[in-house]
Amino acid sequence: ADAACFRRCTVDPLLPMAAAILLLSVGATSSSPPAVSAPSLLDALGIEAEVHPTPLHRGRRRLQILTRENTKPLRLHLDFGSLYRETAVPYTTCFQEGAWYRRGFPGPEPPGGPTGVATCPRDSTEWSVAAEQGCWGRCTEADLVTPGGREVIEHVATVIAAEVSQ
Repeated sequence: ADAACFRRCTVDPLLPMAAAILLLSVGATSSSPPAVSAPSLLDALGIEAEVHPTPLHRGRRRLQILTRENTKPLRLHLDFGSLYRETAVPYTTCFQEGAWYRRGFPGPEPPGGPTGVATCPRDSTEWSVAAEQGCWGRCTEADLVTPGGREVIEHVATVIAAEVSQ
């Protein structure tokens, strides 16, 4: 492996997942296009990646069983901002029936303003629209984030994150 690959290839294996989560939140709130890779995202955020030395093995690699003794717990940070009207990114969460929501990256504004027609399918094909194409839809009662639903989501995510982080 060359020196450039060493840095990219030996970064903590969970970093791509963390970068993907950050990419979604950064891409949703930033006016610039989202980063395309974990290294460029880390550079954009000014984060120094932890690089772990990987011994080079000739022949077959010996796989080690992961245990609590030879691994570190996940460090999770939960952000429930999208579940509150005051902090949610516009058009990403339904708080009012009939309001617009967007899926993917359909453009900056709903089609045709307040009287426009939704472009997201509401049937068995509703997730078939590619993210880069995106679509606009209207919130129904079933889509709404209610105080009770928000409480359940926060509780379940917090309990699971605590279990996974041990």
